[in-house]
Amino acid sequence: MRMRLVGSSAIAVMLVTASCRFPSTQGGPSCNDDPALCPPSTKTATSVTCDCTCTIGAIEGEDHYNGRVAVCLPAALNGTIASGEQQIALAALDARTFDQRIFGYCSQEVAPFLRAAIKAQARVRLAACAVPVSCECTTKGTERDSAACHTECAEVACDPRSCRAVLQASSKLDMSSCGCSRAAVCGDVQPPEDAPRLCRDWLTAIKPITPITPEASQSHPSHQ
Repeated sequence: MRMRLVGSSAIAVMLVTASCRFPSTQGGPSCNDDPALCPPSTKTATSVTCDCTCTIGAIEGEDHYNGRVAVCLPAALNGTIASGEQQIALAALDARTFDQRIFGYCSQEVAPFLRAAIKAQARVRLAACAVPVSCECTTKGTERDSAACHTECAEVACDPRSCRAVLQASSKLDMSSCGCSRAAVCGDVQPPEDAPRLCRDWLTAIKPITPITPEASQSHPSHQ
């Protein structure tokens, strides 16, 4: 058997392995490897929408959930909340390096948070630790400036009350009822305790992923 998480309840099932960490799938070169492959973003942006897919369960019979997650950029990439030193460093970043860091925020920061938040929803933590969960996030880049991201958010732990119904029965990933900023489960804390909390952009709707066409991926707006 396997575990399927729907809403805030955990439907239990057997597992073969009991581990909290599972490696993400490896594909070809991406923006994380080569800045030239990164979609463009602007330095006036304060929010980014990440296109995410989370896989629940073992290789046979695994479930996939897709959705878009809008998050505020952290102070190091967000001029409205950056410290003086961070503003200087941000201004000094060349456009392509900035693009890569925006992409990396989705793929390296949001994805682990999303995975931990999903596990934190399970009512039976031991079962949550045993079930394989992996999340992959990308982005098309951002130009969005959201008023919701002009201030830091509160420190709120992810649990079944603060983060509800992330995984929908329709294989949709929906973070619109998830208001927490840090998830701790199975010995894993995301973001780590020494890192900035992850803040949500509540003004951006959560919608199903729209496939990126080759033409769209080659269309790059100018940097600001």
